[in-house]
Amino acid sequence: MPTVLVFVGAIIVASGTFWAGYRQSKSSATIKAQSAKIIELQEESIKAIKGADICYLLPHAPLGYAGGKISFMILNPNNLPVFDVCIDILRNINTTIDMSPLHYEIGNLISYGVKNTVIELEPGYYQVNIRVRNKKYTQMIHFEPFQGNLGYSSSVSDFQGNYFLKTTSPEGFPSIYPIK
Repeated sequence: MPTVLVFVGAIIVASGTFWAGYRQSKSSATIKAQSAKIIELQEESIKAIKGADICYLLPHAPLGYAGGKISFMILNPNNLPVFDVCIDILRNINTTIDMSPLHYEIGNLISYGVKNTVIELEPGYYQVNIRVRNKKYTQMIHFEPFQGNLGYSSSVSDFQGNYFLKTTSPEGFPSIYPIK
């Protein structure tokens, strides 16, 4: 009889050990999932504090553009804010006319959207140096009347030759960036 009691006791102890191990592994899995969620939230917070690194100018011209100045707005194409935006525009870079830069302190841009500013430019070629909190970019712009509307070409790149935006409109307007 004592052997049966020892055997039953051993089975009860083994069952308890397996049960404790199962609960501990389930608890560890829950803690691991919660830790991963905390890390994800911390990374999102860091991104929001740091902000995005790119924005650029877009023309705002009426239909049937026939020439003259057009206004530009600044676009933040990101879902994060862009901080400390500063823009220097070199006018008519294809000539020697008035090479002194126009300087604009834009401030912060909300996440994804445009910020209207009072930037008006005559048709021509421009180099726009864009500085944000963490990066610097160059935007090349060319616009003029074309086929009864606004012809516009633009590229945004960093100083290593990486392009973030290439756009030309309408079709047939000469692009300002190399086509590969």
